[in-house]
Amino acid sequence: MELNNDIHTEHEHATTSLKVLLLVFAVVLVSALAYLVWAQNTAPDTTDDSAAVTKKTTVDPTADWKTYTNTELNISVKYPPTYVVAQDSVSGVIIFRKAASTGEGDYPEMAITAKNTNMTLAQFLAAEKAGTRFAGEQQTTVSGQAAYEGMNLGILTAYGMLTVYGGNSYNLVMKSANQDTLSDVKTGLTADQKLMITSFSFSK
Repeated sequence: MELNNDIHTEHEHATTSLKVLLLVFAVVLVSALAYLVWAQNTAPDTTDDSAAVTKKTTVDPTADWKTYTNTELNISVKYPPTYVVAQDSVSGVIIFRKAASTGEGDYPEMAITAKNTNMTLAQFLAAEKAGTRFAGEQQTTVSGQAAYEGMNLGILTAYGMLTVYGGNSYNLVMKSANQDTLSDVKTGLTADQKLMITSFSFSK
């Protein structure tokens, strides 16, 4: 009987020891896992993001273009090297044409008219509309100045832009493949014409 009690006691001690060991093991395991999670979240990010990011190089499509500057009219505009520039001696209109163009019956890619009128933009627009030379206007900007874009009503319906600067009134006209509405006329502009508009600036 005494032997059985000893065996029973030893069994209880063994069971208790096993439970303690299992508990200690569980605590160590949880602590280890918690440390790993903490270490992963606090470790510095050594990933080289520069390799994953594709470098984008901005290419200037007008880099090889020429620049027309008129100090009297305080304007400059870039134009393709395949274009020629001429200023009409009578009207003073500055004309940009493709070099292959004969100029006879061929509407220029861009024509710029500038006159010293001392008008406000509203007055200039009213004068052009009264002469039935401009329609479908919408407000816009050019070279940081308030302007109107619309349909220039000449021999052909073309894209037109009106603005004023330094007492001068400027009218930029570009031929277009479309002629029905302002939206159509704008859609009909070539990529070169759009870049010329963007490059137009007042020199002072």
